[in-house]
Amino acid sequence: MHALRWALIGLCLSLLWSCVEEEETGPQVRLTLAPSSLFLSQFKGQTFPVRVQVNAVVEGSIEGDVQIVIADTAGIMGSSLKLQPHSNNFYTATFNTQAGLSRGQHKGALQIRVCADASCKQQYGSTSLPYDITVLDELETLQPPLAPWAGVSDWTMFKGDAAHRGHVPVRLDPARFSKRWTAPYSAGAPVSDSATGTAYLMDYGPTGSELLALKESDGSELWRSNLKASSASSPAIAGGQVYIAAVEGSASYVWAIDARTGTTTFKTPTPTDSGAPLGPAQPVVMGQTVYVNFGQVDGWIGETKALAASTGTVLWSVKSGGRSAVSPAVDGQYLYFYKPNSSHYGEGHGAGFTVLDKASGATAFTVLKPSGPPQEGQTSYRGSSPVLTVNGRALVNRNGTGFSSPLDCVDIATQKLAWEATDGKFIGTPAVANNIIYTINENRFRLEARSLDDGHLLWHWSPQAVDGSIIYGNVLVTDNLVFFSTNTHVYAVDIEKRTGVWSYPRSGELTISASGLLYIAFGGKVTAINLQ
Repeated sequence: MHALRWALIGLCLSLLWSCVEEEETGPQVRLTLAPSSLFLSQFKGQTFPVRVQVNAVVEGSIEGDVQIVIADTAGIMGSSLKLQPHSNNFYTATFNTQAGLSRGQHKGALQIRVCADASCKQQYGSTSLPYDITVLDELETLQPPLAPWAGVSDWTMFKGDAAHRGHVPVRLDPARFSKRWTAPYSAGAPVSDSATGTAYLMDYGPTGSELLALKESDGSELWRSNLKASSASSPAIAGGQVYIAAVEGSASYVWAIDARTGTTTFKTPTPTDSGAPLGPAQPVVMGQTVYVNFGQVDGWIGETKALAASTGTVLWSVKSGGRSAVSPAVDGQYLYFYKPNSSHYGEGHGAGFTVLDKASGATAFTVLKPSGPPQEGQTSYRGSSPVLTVNGRALVNRNGTGFSSPLDCVDIATQKLAWEATDGKFIGTPAVANNIIYTINENRFRLEARSLDDGHLLWHWSPQAVDGSIIYGNVLVTDNLVFFSTNTHVYAVDIEKRTGVWSYPRSGELTISASGLLYIAFGGKVTAINLQ
């Protein structure tokens, strides 16, 4: 293998060199790109720095320096281009999209050639990078009448329901997507009630956390209830009540707020025995019971509690070790969570997929329970919210601190690990539909589709790598599209075509309302996108 020494020629904005007669004899360079195509959106006047990994495999021997010539077939990319070497034959090309593009879709391809000189009469190899850039008007909104989907349940808690599958059983046409409204609220993904056309979410006011009720049709505020809490979970809604777990200083509470009026139904103290609680998780409501976790950072002992949904009476409370802001999953018999494995764990060593009897809080069984916490420098596992599948299994991403973080599948009936996927760093909470798992592999910067039967990889899709971008972990799925977010864009990927078909230049937590809206919440704004 010959180590290439590249001298960057630059970014050509025309195809003047395309008529040059080239010689393709002698040594060759095979080029591969990651991602293999660019798919993104931006608002008018906006620009993004884009990063593409270039890998060159030399077949034969090349003497002296080689040069790279990059040409834009449509002339719409920016002129700033940098090429950074990382190791032998591995480089990162960074450039900008243009800020002055007109509204609409812009398609083209970057032609990349490796040549002996600037004239490219002797070419060693070439490839192309197709791009598809959609330019949007940030102020443009459409507000057609809302029409709730028939047979689709409301998004009432974390990942939609107590099983956390994140699946909405509808087929969507990305050509119909449009922005409906943006509202300046600061915290948490909304839950919604399509019967009344109302969305509920948290905001931070001057005196603490506040619960808001908004019209789904236009984002206008219906009422606001001040909890005066230093931190609060996202809400959950059931039976005409909105439930929130909140912390006020060193005290913790569970609130029930009337969904129609915003008046308080109850505010129940939920003291913890393990010091001040942190990061209350979004409540889970099943039948007549509310389940909530007051977790701790990095695995210090947290507590899980069950309360009567109508009165707020605490039915049981256990030192669970549940992690900060991670909701448990619940079914007809059990409550499920991942007990973190951390070098800071302290009392109650041992971790893994943990199952409680939901009627009493007693531990039913634990899977993957090591004898103690990891030693200094070893990977700590924090665990995602579990996902309960329709075939009697449960999924959890271990959300480790190291390079590897397995995806575990537990068989509930046998109380054993069915399989684990160890070929990546799986983060956030997966989604599952039609016997397929959709999850994020962080260290490969991609969405992956895996078999629920044994975890093997079926296909994957990578977004464009915007400079400094981060990929988030929570994934939503419909019958034909998968939604996920980086810190710059929300993407929709077509399951059948296995390619990106829609993006929006905002990022955040995602929920899908039964009224046909995708909510994107982060950084002091909530945006509603029409999906029909």
